[in-house]
Amino acid sequence: MKQALERFERYLDQPVHYGSRFLLALLIVPLVLSFTQPLWNIRMVAPQYPEGLEIDIYAYKIEGGNGGQDVQEINTLNHYIGMAPIDDVLLADLDWIPFLLGAFAILILRVAAIGNIRMLVDLAVMSTYLSAFLVWRFWYHLYQLGHDLDPEAPVRVDPFMPAFLGTKQIANFTVTSLPRTGSFLVMASVGGVLLVTLWHLWLGWRDWRASLAASRRSAPATTSPSPESAVRGATTMTRTAVLSLPLLVLWVLLTSCGGGDETPTDAGARTQEAAPAAADAVQADLAAGREYFQSTCTPCHGPQGHGDGPASSGLTPPPRNLADADWQASVDDAYLEKIILSGGPAVGKSAAMPPNPVLQGKPEVLAGVVAHLRSLAGH
Repeated sequence: MKQALERFERYLDQPVHYGSRFLLALLIVPLVLSFTQPLWNIRMVAPQYPEGLEIDIYAYKIEGGNGGQDVQEINTLNHYIGMAPIDDVLLADLDWIPFLLGAFAILILRVAAIGNIRMLVDLAVMSTYLSAFLVWRFWYHLYQLGHDLDPEAPVRVDPFMPAFLGTKQIANFTVTSLPRTGSFLVMASVGGVLLVTLWHLWLGWRDWRASLAASRRSAPATTSPSPESAVRGATTMTRTAVLSLPLLVLWVLLTSCGGGDETPTDAGARTQEAAPAAADAVQADLAAGREYFQSTCTPCHGPQGHGDGPASSGLTPPPRNLADADWQASVDDAYLEKIILSGGPAVGKSAAMPPNPVLQGKPEVLAGVVAHLRSLAGH
């Protein structure tokens, strides 16, 4: 065993092959390009936001869609349920990620210029650990956002886990969270380092097998393998299994980051524009309003407007019973239009009633929603 360890130590001190040095130098290119591309994308689609709200997370900044307005809009929605602003949480890590990627690039260049196999193994282990740590750190930030909720928020909801990888339905929002080009560029650099390292270790194992076979051929036919040779073989197998760990970690990271760019759209979230022939425009508007109510309002108010929707149990105060005839008689259509368009705070009510700005340019659908509300009480 001592001889096997000494042999392995001597092999680690050998220089990196010249072809591998050139390949390591090329791995700096995707690492540098990762600064120009988003690492991650989060997109939210709801009936109120049919075009979606999205943010791109770069190595050094957060960029919102719609000219940067989507970040403010998402933080406003998060404020209703007591969630911390996204930029405050994630920017704490974005201060040191550029430094980390820069240090990784310098270490790659160092191994490419003057490194030996020992330094290459160290680089592979370090890059694998840091990649796994960054993925875990991002998951942990999302966990904090969904669980550290302000108990004094206008809308009280139970703690939840935001979408981390893939698509998840949260209330009436379809949220999709996926890695983007920047992450794959970083993975290309890390994966390249791992492959170069494993190739060198395989070369050392192959040379050892060749020397072992040569020594057996030169030995007398009656000579049996010594116990020491058996120990060396077992030691080598164990070492090979341990050194294959980085490849296993890389495989897990690559297979866990699959996914396409297509976002499934909830059929109930598509607003149906009325297209009546000309026979009965009023009935067409009522149908469009009923469709919008069923897709957007029923999670809180329930299908019959009784305030018993699936999301009503976590709201304080509870949703209004829209079928209450006395309440219907106390408000006019202008009041209903205002609270539907601008939300509860616009009429002095709870912020748990969100605005519906998508109806601003669709007066016929807005009128249909009001007409449907009136029909709930038999008007």
